[in-house]
Amino acid sequence: MTQATVTTPNHLENLKSQYEAPAKDAEGLTDRERFLRRKLALGLFLPSMSGGGGGHYPTELGLYAPTWQYNLACSQRVDELGWDFIFPVGRWRGSGGRTHFQEFSLDVISLTAGLAARTKHCMVFTTWHVTYGMHPMHVAKIGAGIDHVSGGRWGLNVVTGWKPSEVGMFGLPFVDKESRYRMADELLTMVEVLWEADDFVQLDGEFFHGTDCLVYPKPLQDPKPLVVSAGQSAVGLEFAAKHADVVFIQGGSGDRSEDVSAVAEVVQTVRAAAAAQGKDRLKVLLPVVLGARDTAEEAEAFRAEIIRLGDFDAARNVLGDLVSGSESFSEQTLEPVILGVGGFKLFGTPERVADVFEQLSEAGVDGIQLILFDYLNDIEYFASRIQPLLEARGLRDVV
Repeated sequence: MTQATVTTPNHLENLKSQYEAPAKDAEGLTDRERFLRRKLALGLFLPSMSGGGGGHYPTELGLYAPTWQYNLACSQRVDELGWDFIFPVGRWRGSGGRTHFQEFSLDVISLTAGLAARTKHCMVFTTWHVTYGMHPMHVAKIGAGIDHVSGGRWGLNVVTGWKPSEVGMFGLPFVDKESRYRMADELLTMVEVLWEADDFVQLDGEFFHGTDCLVYPKPLQDPKPLVVSAGQSAVGLEFAAKHADVVFIQGGSGDRSEDVSAVAEVVQTVRAAAAAQGKDRLKVLLPVVLGARDTAEEAEAFRAEIIRLGDFDAARNVLGDLVSGSESFSEQTLEPVILGVGGFKLFGTPERVADVFEQLSEAGVDGIQLILFDYLNDIEYFASRIQPLLEARGLRDVV
């Protein structure tokens, strides 16, 4: 990549001076800073797909339809409650079964742009598949635009795309994992150059090319918008340690998907990868599939009902895709997949939920990304019964 010198018109500087800097609260913190400094951040894995909460469990509970209106209502409510971020899964193709698992899926770019305009404080992350034909100019320009819409609350979740059936929809060849991460590294490096450059840039890489590239307006956030990565393979962790501010982990899988010690092991691996790249801090987020009830018996009965209604054909398809396409998942029984594709599984009373969240925080988790079942009602239950317990224990403090 080389830069050509140009004369920046004075009126461009005048335009830049009219950008509104991200707002600060009474303590002098922006929403981004508050998210990064929260001892245990709370976020919502949005119900943007068919088949289950956040598109994350193949079952037919039928508790909601994943519409724009429903996602907006959920997002605005958690924003009002002081949660820290919202995050949609990015899918282009589902996994079938009688529930048509993930086949109805809201586009994450338009969804997050809309939610950025209709929320006030929470961070809004867009999942971006870098191997599905998107050019660095697209990511840099659209991402900067959403950052302006949000007032400086936008972040980029970089995923490589691991599903051959999705890649085929774009008429593109499926490339090996090493090549996918080289592509992601090149794309994000170019995006960062475009966000910084005031002159025209020539893009000349292995995968992406462009002549006289320039992006205005720049993102509002200074430094650049937050970057999220979820890769947990060796090459994925190397990419995350190099580029990411936030790492989204899966924790343990299979029989260890409810084991805090398994999460602690993954956190330690992430921290070691970051240290090897000279980074002293990455914010670690963990998805948690949550079924909270007044009594342990009610929670266990709800868990059993999820399994009873499970779409095992869809779960089998999901597991086959994950095991063949990503090292972040391993062979496991179908029951944990029915309870939640990835993520920590937690069913119990509000007190038990608070206990486990405290244990996860002590294990190094910096934020919880909730996957719910009956989203709007579950949000209200969490707000009234669980959130006060977390606040009383200091887990929601800004440190």
